Amino acid sequence: MEHPHAAEQKYNEIIGANIKKARLMAGENQTQLGKALGLTFQQVQKYERGTNRIGAGKLHIIATHYKLGSVLPLYEGVTHSLAPRGVGLPAIAEPDANTRLQLELSRAASGLPRSVVRAMLNLARSVMSAGEDDEAEAA
Repeated sequence: MEHPHAAEQKYNEIIGANIKKARLMAGENQTQLGKALGLTFQQVQKYERGTNRIGAGKLHIIATHYKLGSVLPLYEGVTHSLAPRGVGLPAIAEPDANTRLQLELSRAASGLPRSVVRAMLNLARSVMSAGEDDEAEAA
C-alpha cells in the first residue's frame, strides 16, 4: 500500500507543474509570479517542483493573476476523488515552441498601431494561404 504522504507529495508536484504551465503560457518568469504573490522566486520554484505545499489563498491569487476563471485548472491531473463532485477539471494547454512564439508575437503586437497589426495579420494569412496552395499542388 502506498504511504499516504507519497500521494500527497504527488499532488503537490502535479499542482506545481500546472502552476508552471500557467506561468509559461503567460510568458512570465518565476520572479514575476513571486512578485504577484509577495514571495521570492525561490519560493515559487519550490511550489512548482512540489517541494512545498501551496495554500488555497495562494492558489486563488495565481488563478486570478492568470485569469483561469477558478483554481480548477491548477488541479488538472489530480485524481477526481479530490475534485468536488460533478465538477470537471479544465485543462491548461501545454505550451509548445509555436505557442510560446505566438504569445510573444501577440505581446509584441499589443504595443503597435492597429494598422501595423492588421498588416501583420494580412501577411500571416497570405503566408498560410500560400502554404495551403503548395500542399494542394503537391497532392
